[in-house]
Amino acid sequence: MQIRRIQPTDAMAVKRLRLQALSQEPLAFAMDVTQAAAWADAQWEQMASRNSDGVQTIVLAQVGAELVGMAGCHIDASPKMAHCGMVWGMYVAPPHRNRGIARQLLQAVIDHGSAHHLQMLKLSVTTSQTSALHGYLRAGFVQYAHEPTLLYVDDAPIDAFHLYYRYDTKESV
Repeated sequence: MQIRRIQPTDAMAVKRLRLQALSQEPLAFAMDVTQAAAWADAQWEQMASRNSDGVQTIVLAQVGAELVGMAGCHIDASPKMAHCGMVWGMYVAPPHRNRGIARQLLQAVIDHGSAHHLQMLKLSVTTSQTSALHGYLRAGFVQYAHEPTLLYVDDAPIDAFHLYYRYDTKESV
């Protein structure tokens, strides 16, 4: 198993993995699978290129030739917000869960933030994703808010927890 940064050539494999994530875990993501499926291949290629270098990133877990997990980190371009990264899109395919892959993906994002001198990472996790929540807490994230009705999925309200990770107070996981 390899954890690595996305490359432009990964675009279509990331598209398949992301669509799998959105269809299998609709309560875990703000983006809807139909919304993502409507993206043109050029949009996926642009996303892969944009996140392959610089401050934005997507890290991938690869087993053999197959992508089995991903996590993104968005850093705002605004100077007032550039101290904080937003973790997004964390996903590990079901057959590969409970093997430490999510922990390694998260550590790669934490390391990326450290390399870019971030002070903090933030993320949101829906309240139904208890395994993910516990993984984030074990990694040193701290819950700071409970937001009711962050999402609506199939006409049902979905709450979320908001968490942060401070670099000045934590060791790596």
